Amino acid sequence: MCVLASMAWATDITFDATTDTGTGSSTASAYTIEKDGITIAVSNGMANGSHYRIYKGQTLTVTSTAGDVTSVVFTCIASGTDKYGPGCFTASTGSYTYNDKVGTWTGSASNIVFTASTNQVRVTKIVVTVDDGKLTAPTISPAGGNYYSPVDVTITCSTSGASIYYTTDGSDPTTSSTLYTGSFTLSSSATVKAISALNGETSNVVSATYEIGTANAVANIAAYQAVADETVVQFTNPVRVLAQYNRYLYVMDDTGYALFYGSTGKTYKNGDVIPAGFTGTKTTYGGEPELKVSETSGFEAASSNTAIDPTTITCSQVSSDLFAHYVYIANATIDVDNKTITDETGTAAMYFNMGVSSSSISASTTYNVVAVIGSYGSENTVYQVLPVKVTDVNGGSTEDGVNIAGFQALADNATCTFNTDVTTLYQSGRYLFVKDDSGYMLVYGDVNQTYNQGDVIPKGFGGTKTTYNGEPELASPTGFQAASGNVTVTPEEINPTAVAHATFGHYVLLKSVLINTSSNTLTDASGNSCAFYNNTFKASLPTDLTKRYDVYGIVGSYGKTNTVYQVLPINITEEGGGAVSVPDVASLSELYNLGAGTNAHFTVPMTTIYQNGSNLYVKVNDEYALVYGRLSNTFENGDIINDAIANWTTYNSITELIPVDSTFTVDGHGDAVEPEMMPIEEISQDMIHYYVGFENVKVAYDSINYYRVIDETGEMIMFNKFNKTVEIPEIDDTKTYDVKAFVTVYKSIIELYPVEVVEHGATLIGDVNGDGEVTIADVNAIVDLILASQYSAVADVNGDGEVTIADVNAVVDIILNAQ
Repeated sequence: MCVLASMAWATDITFDATTDTGTGSSTASAYTIEKDGITIAVSNGMANGSHYRIYKGQTLTVTSTAGDVTSVVFTCIASGTDKYGPGCFTASTGSYTYNDKVGTWTGSASNIVFTASTNQVRVTKIVVTVDDGKLTAPTISPAGGNYYSPVDVTITCSTSGASIYYTTDGSDPTTSSTLYTGSFTLSSSATVKAISALNGETSNVVSATYEIGTANAVANIAAYQAVADETVVQFTNPVRVLAQYNRYLYVMDDTGYALFYGSTGKTYKNGDVIPAGFTGTKTTYGGEPELKVSETSGFEAASSNTAIDPTTITCSQVSSDLFAHYVYIANATIDVDNKTITDETGTAAMYFNMGVSSSSISASTTYNVVAVIGSYGSENTVYQVLPVKVTDVNGGSTEDGVNIAGFQALADNATCTFNTDVTTLYQSGRYLFVKDDSGYMLVYGDVNQTYNQGDVIPKGFGGTKTTYNGEPELASPTGFQAASGNVTVTPEEINPTAVAHATFGHYVLLKSVLINTSSNTLTDASGNSCAFYNNTFKASLPTDLTKRYDVYGIVGSYGKTNTVYQVLPINITEEGGGAVSVPDVASLSELYNLGAGTNAHFTVPMTTIYQNGSNLYVKVNDEYALVYGRLSNTFENGDIINDAIANWTTYNSITELIPVDSTFTVDGHGDAVEPEMMPIEEISQDMIHYYVGFENVKVAYDSINYYRVIDETGEMIMFNKFNKTVEIPEIDDTKTYDVKAFVTVYKSIIELYPVEVVEHGATLIGDVNGDGEVTIADVNAIVDLILASQYSAVADVNGDGEVTIADVNAVVDIILNAQ
């Protein structure tokens, strides 16, 4: 019997922080916002009409009664893991990634909890996508709001072939309403509502309300500053950009200087000319005029650019006369703790809110500072220096980041952003080696991008400067974008004696060397040697070690005190060129006989058993193995892998296979591998990685994740290594259990890694809800698990390692066969 599911369409629900404030206010508290079946609940923060604040350690919970949520997209005021950025969130379920100012959650759940784990998060827009079984609703743009000139409205739908119908009088549209054929212009206030339609299905209604008012025309900054607070103004002439960071935009024209505050929807740089026509509301903040702006203010991309040089001043001149000016202060010292800057004329207040990190500032260093002048305090206003660029007078810069040479000069734990593009030398897993015109660098961590050799990585990425194994390293990387181009990278031909600090991170070629896998050395024809380490990139090692080879690699290091420099091989070729042949093996034993690090091609299939993260357990003929490494593909019990290429290594005295990722693909599906059932006394140390099972045994709880499995022949430690996905029931001493696990050894003691622990006799096949019979209620129980993207061994009726529609069909077959 086959059960068919209908096509599931989706609806987007958008929460705009400027209009959708719910119970929130500008006072810190818990608040909720409800819209179209979606509730957003914040445990503590603000919804102040500008953005949603979620304080550090607090939660934002998305709950849906309209259907399962499949996507949540946050737009924040800061980037990556910076304070207020999307990288400060962690999610309770599903997959969460972030890039620049946007955080994206994907999955399938009716309740998702986001925790501001590392810092406060500030969000300007949240888009929740719900799988409600309805046709995807259209999108109306621009967003509704207050406008002060005619608005061109565009309506789109992501469903191919769907038609769009709309109204402008606030009534709900039907298929008899106006058919959308192209953008239209609103010259007066209106509410636009729209639906999409396809094959007799219609979507939910979406709407946008546009309040089109009249702004007071102002010719320039001086005229704007002269109007009363809360006056909406429209600039009839352009302004020039001094500096921008997040929601702060400092500008000038021939009549004065000004601060615009808010999200313009555009990114500008020094010298950009912002065309006339934008609007905003005149306010006073920190004792000075401030133009409140938003994405509906009509800001356009820069029309041209001519860089603006800062005006040289001294600390004693910092005052109201220079508010919003772009300035330069030379030969100054900075006291980060007291928030001051001092030169020979005096001391002024300083505050770091324009993108420059204060963590790398030393009180004993003299700096040249480029900044804008800001203010705080509505009564006793204090004027302060807001640095845009800080340069050590002896070299090194914190201007929105650094180049590689500047990065290497930073103190450890300093955060930085790079203001130069870099070129990819090699990437593997969490290792990314790059270069620019000033030097070479290792980036370590998840960059959420995949780069090929020669890819140009755009500036704007950042992270934390650390020192590891005697060399600088960019840790906790953020803001990495897709490559903007690709250039040819040529290795530097060196001899083993040049493998040293001076070549750390370089892409190199060592020609005509002997490879010694016992001493892990490379030796050239002159007898010069250097170390090599093959576990980083896992290059394929040759089997004939009497010959000489050409080795391409990156120079790395190890050791914190007596640092040793070594080659990390990327590729090994025959001397003078030509691929090194990969030997064939027909068993795990044959691979192990080749020696550690030697890649080999399996002529027999591998059958996968269980995958969890970087761990993949397989069976080759009658032998078991653990494949360890990040794989692009996912596998389930019974999948067949043909023509796999791998080598082996040892970790904590346990043999593991190191895969060549591209060769690990699903080439078919066979019978699921069943555990070998046996008494505990038969488990021995030569059975590492075996898939074993025990029926009707006692299980005792010892401590967190530690248990003992007990039968009449003995007992064994069981450690729940995969505790995030393997659920062990609350242990009852009066009951017995069935256990499936893999054998391992830790500190010479045999242990079990469980993948399934269930109460013995409690599980009737197909009895998902545990009521003692198999009925349509169990079908519904499986469907609930599928919708929630949850796994349960009991619901995995067909034993393929996942809960899918196939398990629904299996239960239906059980019901029919019982009738």
